[in-house]
Amino acid sequence: MIEVILDTIIDIFKLLPFLFVTYLIIGWLECKAGQKWWQAITSAGRKGPVIGGALGVIPQCGFSAISSQFYSAELISMGTLIAVYLSTSDEMLPIMISYHAPITLILEILAIKLVVGIAAGLVIDLVMRKSIPEPVEEIEFEGCGCGGGSIILTALVYTGQIAFFLLIFTFGLNTIVHFIGQDTMTSLLVDSKFLGPVVAGIIGLIPNCAGSVLITELYLEHVINMGTMLSGLLCAAGVGPLMLFRINADKKETILIISVLFVIGVGVGMICPL
Repeated sequence: MIEVILDTIIDIFKLLPFLFVTYLIIGWLECKAGQKWWQAITSAGRKGPVIGGALGVIPQCGFSAISSQFYSAELISMGTLIAVYLSTSDEMLPIMISYHAPITLILEILAIKLVVGIAAGLVIDLVMRKSIPEPVEEIEFEGCGCGGGSIILTALVYTGQIAFFLLIFTFGLNTIVHFIGQDTMTSLLVDSKFLGPVVAGIIGLIPNCAGSVLITELYLEHVINMGTMLSGLLCAAGVGPLMLFRINADKKETILIISVLFVIGVGVGMICPL
């Protein structure tokens, strides 16, 4: 058991420099172009799902939460919101980069999320035509601060948060593998074409970074397959759904949006080749 603890700690410490540099770059990107991105999505009109899906793929601080605020303020359509939810990578990208995952794998996952997000958003807006707001040409919105040393501080905070989750999840995963074996654990989530994606989708709906962290790690450790991972990552919209619950007056509509997100995510996971 001591060996499991030591291996877990060593593995996490190896990832810290890569996590920090990744979050530093993400913070810099948002501070340079954040306002332009937000302006683009609110002025997109009927092209909202395309713009929203594309912007969702770009790693940035809380974009799903900001999109939830825009939707509640009737600045973007339902299709645009769901496109953002489906395409956003949450914490998947920093973790995969830290684990030195192949760039082709990362691009493949991002491309699938992008295509699914845009396609779903366009179909939803086609059905819900009345929900498409008029383009807004001017908008002021405060994003993550980037004055002084706040980019470095934010990167340190995110690195610490994700390292904590990784420490807990990695220790739990190593402990389970130690006692029951990886083959047994994998069979529980992979052998059933139905159970794996459903469980992953539920985990993905956890309203913080924990869901995407766990799903990504399970995939990188070869515990789950591509379809199960996609189910979890498509449903993993960060704090966006939680923000929508808090500020959207129509709770039934909020439940509908999250249900659609879950059904699409799990459905894609079930039909995805292993």
